[in-house]
Amino acid sequence: MFYEQDWILRQISIIIKFIRSLLSKEGNVYEQDEEQTVLKEEIEKLIELNRLKEANSLIVKISKDKDVLALGLWFYDLLNDLSDKRLEEGALAREDILKGLRTLLYNSDRVDNSVVDIIIDKY
Repeated sequence: MFYEQDWILRQISIIIKFIRSLLSKEGNVYEQDEEQTVLKEEIEKLIELNRLKEANSLIVKISKDKDVLALGLWFYDLLNDLSDKRLEEGALAREDILKGLRTLLYNSDRVDNSVVDIIIDKY
């Protein structure tokens, strides 16, 4: 169990670094606008209240309509740094982080879905 959790933790970290690297090399990193600043503050508050599942759902929902890739990468990187106990208390598992990250990338028009399929194993 610990090995599996550790593997998922490392995979999430590698995926986030890889996508950030791709975007920055292409000069395709977007600035955070005022709306995303407000959204980030809302997510930070949800995290502070340990409502992690709700914060995850918000990112996934918003990503269907808006480009929140940079914000989503920040969020999933932050979640990935939390302990398993904290995630559990927030009703979230590492697998949920990976699934949310996949959905975020699928919803983004800046990352091709075939690339997503290559870097994230199907569950």
